[in-house]
Amino acid sequence: MPPPPPPPPPGCDRTPAQIAEEQAAAPSPPAPATEAIQSMRLAEAKKLVEYFAIGGKGELLVTNSTTRLLNLIGQSVKALELGVSRAHIVAPVSGALLQELYTLDGAGTLISRDLYDGIRLAMPEDTPGILEMIRPLEAQGVLVQRDEQEVCCGAPSRCCHAV
Repeated sequence: MPPPPPPPPPGCDRTPAQIAEEQAAAPSPPAPATEAIQSMRLAEAKKLVEYFAIGGKGELLVTNSTTRLLNLIGQSVKALELGVSRAHIVAPVSGALLQELYTLDGAGTLISRDLYDGIRLAMPEDTPGILEMIRPLEAQGVLVQRDEQEVCCGAPSRCCHAV
């Protein structure tokens, strides 16, 4: 017969076991959008795992959700190094896998060997490629003509599709 549970702490009407049970049943608040990472390259994931690795062996202690996530990233890195083209880390939430696989934004983090199809802020070095794409549309009158300086200076405030 197991020993009886400890009495509630003074000034509390619930036992520690009841409090822990309530906390486990309570839904976790969603992470703020600023913390979400939609994608990262293999090299970035490796650096992240190496930065948090302990003992020089690349092993991580699983003591909280952050280190569990780092373990998943570490396993993804190993899979990518063995030839897998990309890895998806998705929270165990109803519908998250379908959202990750069948929507543009997904619901998790994509780790790939190189930059995977995505949208990023344009940089001045993207100017030649942007000009190459818009020149035919300018010639047809679909777009207003812009000079190279106009496109280059506006690049940091525009997005481009990176493949």
